[in-house]
Amino acid sequence: MFSFYFKRTLLKLFLVFPVKPRKIFFSSYEGQLIACNPKYIYDEMKKRFGNNRVYIWDYNKVTEKQINEENIIFVKHNSVKYIYHVMTSKILITNTGISPCFPLRKTQLSINTWHGAGCYKKVGKDLSSTDIKSYKKYCCYMEKNITYYLSGCGAWTKVFSEAVFSSPEKFLAVGSPRIDILLNRVSDEYKKKIKEKLTLKNRLVLYAPTYRGDRDTPEKASCPIDVERLLAAMKQKFGGDWIFGYRCHYATASHFKNINNSIDLSWYEEMQDILMVSDSLISDYSSVIWDYSFTGKPCFLYCYDLERYTDERDFYLPIKRWHFPISKNMDELIRDIESFDAVLFEKGMQQHHEELDSYEHGDATEKVVNIISNYR
Repeated sequence: MFSFYFKRTLLKLFLVFPVKPRKIFFSSYEGQLIACNPKYIYDEMKKRFGNNRVYIWDYNKVTEKQINEENIIFVKHNSVKYIYHVMTSKILITNTGISPCFPLRKTQLSINTWHGAGCYKKVGKDLSSTDIKSYKKYCCYMEKNITYYLSGCGAWTKVFSEAVFSSPEKFLAVGSPRIDILLNRVSDEYKKKIKEKLTLKNRLVLYAPTYRGDRDTPEKASCPIDVERLLAAMKQKFGGDWIFGYRCHYATASHFKNINNSIDLSWYEEMQDILMVSDSLISDYSSVIWDYSFTGKPCFLYCYDLERYTDERDFYLPIKRWHFPISKNMDELIRDIESFDAVLFEKGMQQHHEELDSYEHGDATEKVVNIISNYR
């Protein structure tokens, strides 16, 4: 804890700089991407306010084109410029939170959008590996840096507020800005441009597994799916020619090399674009299944390590109550594809949304920007 208090004391030196009322700070995955909920809030703010605001992006991979964008400042995560802008921005929008080392001021509005929705794998104090005493101290300081959390459903508000020792009153029942684009009609022209960027010519079945921590390294991980069997089953069931696309967690390297009829989509920053143009999703315990459940398209859970993952992480709600087809091996996955019933699946998703008390209505971004606009 000495290191923590030392850093916090040093950062208090930045309190000599005033908060700038028109400056807004954005961060996704600690500077790894320009994506997720903060990106959609940023896009909406640019539409409403144009260059009447100064936008700061925490981003480690700035291109020459981005450097020249008007009224946008890019800073590397944890750099001196990053610290300065965190301490002087009126509005802070992040999907992981601001480090509790920062002594933010009460005049700053800090919104933690989080980077997942739904209510699936356990987090925070509910993990068996968590040291409750030290974690509670950490959360106490973290709470001082968060004005609001965004929530996509009532179930998540309940479990997450308890998991991070927070008050449920801090959770805004507005939905997830990143899901708005999946709920609202997007032009065919927009989808066409995304497909061109991804060089998609066939129907896409996307494989997007969750991050497995120490087990999820290029040395330990490999593609658990028989791609040839999968594509044959998709063609037989749904028609057309298919291609297998995979997207790894941003914190990992691409694991799956030299797979026939496949494309690596891990390089593309905005996951929602990929979900929009994919025709089916295969995942497991990732919150991406919550996002995709609002598209109405087929989604399958391929849980080849279910017992081990349950022992290591566990879930808030038994996986059988998620209402997705669940398989543990290729034979079961093929069976689920062959027997897929769109009508029953749609009813299952509606029930899933009701059971988790969904707040997703396609207007989350508008609601959040209204809150920001009215903040004084």
